[in-house]
Amino acid sequence: MHCALFPQTVLLSKQHHHELKLIFESPFDNKNTVFVCDICDDNVDLNCWLYYCAGCDFGMHLHCASPEADVFPKSQQRRNNINANSAVEMINSVNDDHDRLVAAQISAQIDARGRQNILDSIDGPSRRYYYY
Repeated sequence: MHCALFPQTVLLSKQHHHELKLIFESPFDNKNTVFVCDICDDNVDLNCWLYYCAGCDFGMHLHCASPEADVFPKSQQRRNNINANSAVEMINSVNDDHDRLVAAQISAQIDARGRQNILDSIDGPSRRYYYY
């Protein structure tokens, strides 16, 4: 697990209404205290890091606050589940969007030239300066 990448605080809006702070040792003075994770109901090793709300005595394992559990903001979620097919689909989508943009630009140029030709047929050709 990439412990150093975990945020200092998380918010579990569905399970707890306060922000949970990342702590690096037991929240209790008595090291023999048994602490149970409020998410999975399993014992927490108090020598490991955990998320904890001191006001409510609410805590949980780091792995219970995994990106797959939707604890982290979307911007902090790791994208380790992207497979080759979804990457290809993403590239194809970008290519399709690019093709639509190029088609719209060409259509706009054709429309502009058509309007200019109509004006030229009415008023006569106007001077055009092309700079390349």
